[in-house]
Amino acid sequence: TARPTTARPTTGPTTTIRPTTTTRPTTTTRPTTATRPTTTTRPTTARPTATTRPATAIGVRKPVKTSPAGARLKTPPSAVAELRGQLSEVQQALCAAVQHDKLQAETHRQEIEAINMRIREQAAKASELQVLLDTERERAETLGAQLFDAEQSHAILQKGHSDLEARLQQQEPSVPEDNDDGASRRLLMSAAVSHDRNGRPMEDEAYSSVSEGNHAIKGFFGVYDGHSADKKAGKKAAMIARNLLHAHVLQAFDTQLRKRGTAASIDVAHLFGDSFLATEDIMRRYSKNFKAAGTTVTCMAVLGTGTSSAPSYILHSANVGDSEAFLFSADSAGPLAPVPLTTPHLATDEVEQERARGAGADVTTMKGWGTRVNGLQITRSLGDLDSPQTIPEPSCSSHCLAPRDRWIVAGSDGYWDVMTPTETAEKLTELERATPGAETQRVADALLAAALVKYKTHKHKDNVTVLAVRLRWVRADSTKAKKTAKRLKQIMNAMQNEPLLVPTATTTTAQVTPEEPAPATEEPATE
Repeated sequence: TARPTTARPTTGPTTTIRPTTTTRPTTTTRPTTATRPTTTTRPTTARPTATTRPATAIGVRKPVKTSPAGARLKTPPSAVAELRGQLSEVQQALCAAVQHDKLQAETHRQEIEAINMRIREQAAKASELQVLLDTERERAETLGAQLFDAEQSHAILQKGHSDLEARLQQQEPSVPEDNDDGASRRLLMSAAVSHDRNGRPMEDEAYSSVSEGNHAIKGFFGVYDGHSADKKAGKKAAMIARNLLHAHVLQAFDTQLRKRGTAASIDVAHLFGDSFLATEDIMRRYSKNFKAAGTTVTCMAVLGTGTSSAPSYILHSANVGDSEAFLFSADSAGPLAPVPLTTPHLATDEVEQERARGAGADVTTMKGWGTRVNGLQITRSLGDLDSPQTIPEPSCSSHCLAPRDRWIVAGSDGYWDVMTPTETAEKLTELERATPGAETQRVADALLAAALVKYKTHKHKDNVTVLAVRLRWVRADSTKAKKTAKRLKQIMNAMQNEPLLVPTATTTTAQVTPEEPAPATEEPATE
């Protein structure tokens, strides 16, 4: 603190001196030993904090209420108990979730292990199937080579048959019926097939077989015209009929022969009826494929009866659908005349309409398509399982063949739609006169060509199939004829005994176009 100053007295007149103003105290120096007192802060009132929600996770601390003086507030025991309860519930929920996740993980692990096991099993099966596939591929290659050899052998047989046929013609020319000298005649047959897809997917099939063996059936011929919306199932139906029908006919014939004793007493209706049903039963195994698909059938079997010195021949025919066959005969050197062998089963036929309508069929007339039975143009076929009124019962006929009978021509509806039987007879007569002794294949090709010419001006297109069978008669008591026939029989027996020959696939003389190879008999698909 500054010491107060005193004014000095002065000499002379005294002057009243105003007291000096007390000076402002100087700033007090901070004692060296004393610390500066801290500034007292104004007490602050703590803002009330918002009530926080209970913690939902472990490790989250609840804000602590503080007093205005900064002291921690005590939490009520009830709140502590509530928090502990909530914490216990959270821990239990977490434990349950962890346990559930563990169970799911174990379940998934077991499922993955089961999938891996199935994958290993499937891999093992795939390996086995691959081995089987390789084996079957090798077998197919072997069979393909054998089939090629069989086809080569069959071609040789056909050539030999044609050569012998030409020699027979030179040695024993055909004798007309009115030139009967009392001698018996032996029948020699040759068959050929010619067909064309005619701008549509091919669904036609044909079969022909001529035998010189001891069996009573000397020849079997058939034309099969498939139909379906996809143009595939109909082809399969025709293939099944082509590959199996003749075998069923042979089996049914042998069964009846054992019961009846002679070939002449065979019941033709049962013979073909049982065979047609047996063939359709095979199709029923593929009921998914043939519900709306089927095939027409025209087939003929030539039975040889009598003795070797006095042979006789009967031609049995059967058909379902609109494929047809005709026998062409002539007296002496006159023109050929057609004799129908089959009965067309069309929806336009009143008799067939009544039969189908009586069985519950829907007979309608469709604009641009004509009369239809359950949507089909035909009333009888093999297949068409969704139309029970379309039955497989064939119409049958029998004819005793004589030397005046020269040709049998069978064809699909695609042929008969443009070629009438009379026109076919005229064409055959023309071919006989132009080239006597012409090969049967050339005759079949000529008939097909005539039909295709007419299709150039025809409104609709269809597959065309022609099967021509030539009937040549020679003297049964001719020494040369007997020797030639014996030699022919020996050649055919030798060819049939060849190990490379496939029985039903190589005995046929049907010709197949390169773009439609004849497949083997279909079997039911296995898993």
